Amino acid sequence: MLIPFIYTIAGIFEKSIYFTAELIDTILSKSTHGEFSENADFEYIDLLHKFVNIVHNEYIGGGYALNDLVIGDAQYLLQTVQAE
Repeated sequence: MLIPFIYTIAGIFEKSIYFTAELIDTILSKSTHGEFSENADFEYIDLLHKFVNIVHNEYIGGGYALNDLVIGDAQYLLQTVQAE
């Protein structure tokens, strides 16, 4: 059960690296990278929340509330990942 999860995380990591490179290129060229079609941003957040709930439930238990405390949790996660 852990192996498929690792492959999923690896794929997400790979996509995030690609996105970061594209974002840097967009900023440097002062162009528009793209935009969400109507309501696609809400669909993205819903899917992201479902993913976070699955991970949170597996390792901590229960769902995860997306609220103003997310910023602190994200910073802690990044510090933990960068420290390793």
